[in-house]
Amino acid sequence: MPAPQAKYHLYVRYYGKEKWYDWQDVFQTQINKRSNNPVKGTEFKVLLFSTAMNYLSGSLKEPHYVYELEPNDVNFKILKHAVKQYIVNYKCMHKATKFEIIFVKEDQLKTIQYYKNLSLH
Repeated sequence: MPAPQAKYHLYVRYYGKEKWYDWQDVFQTQINKRSNNPVKGTEFKVLLFSTAMNYLSGSLKEPHYVYELEPNDVNFKILKHAVKQYIVNYKCMHKATKFEIIFVKEDQLKTIQYYKNLSLH
């Protein structure tokens, strides 16, 4: 599979310990970790996020949209699951209850999708 021609950002914030944590670009963070230490084994996370974002970007109907409720889209559900696993397993936030995602795709047309009110349970 060829590398995508677009640049992706996957901003995530989550609610836990009675506060919202700051937004983090988890995809670019994983790319930087892989670049700085290629033998550390972050390739799996980069591949998982990039594949999920590739499929999601192909199914979007609007370039800019705010979702107040979770969309019923299988490609979004795959990305959501990847983010949930990242929060629980790599951020050790087992007691976090909710999270939000901002998906950005930069190519000829900048796409921004904001997913609010997502549940970890």
